[in-house]
Amino acid sequence: MPLTAEQPKCALPVDGQPILRWQLQQLAAAGVDEAVVVTGFCADVVDRIVASVDDLPVRTLYNPFFAASDNLGTCWIARHEMDQPFMIVNGDTLFEAAIPHTLLASNTGFPITLATDTKGSYDSDDMKIVSHSQQLLRVGKSLDLALVNGESIGMMVFRGDGVGLFRDRLEHST
Repeated sequence: MPLTAEQPKCALPVDGQPILRWQLQQLAAAGVDEAVVVTGFCADVVDRIVASVDDLPVRTLYNPFFAASDNLGTCWIARHEMDQPFMIVNGDTLFEAAIPHTLLASNTGFPITLATDTKGSYDSDDMKIVSHSQQLLRVGKSLDLALVNGESIGMMVFRGDGVGLFRDRLEHST
């Protein structure tokens, strides 16, 4: 705020173009062959950005509950798209193609892989994590800072059993 009062975060410009356009270009450069963008607030703005993308097939889905839902609500709208390996990227995450390329190329053996980073300190808006070795133990904004050892960068890959596990959890959540 106030930059997002009349446009979604993904429409904010970085070096003259919207974050979403940067994301889609980087995903295409990383080898992603299709993207589905879930819209809500100012969906028409997002639709215009998507229409301007030439290097990646992109479709949009509208979330009519956007004002009352969080990221899981957004994922619920897209659950029928989750029938094969997929990636979730937050709409305000800036990244280079190397990040999704590495994430997609890595085969950790885990059904769900969360891209993380570390830094010296974390603030209240960071999506903090607690992990041990390669296993994620907790993720959230209000974790005990004494236990926190990283943060989610807003990108996850679902493979194998992770695809169905996540979709089923979405479909059976209340």
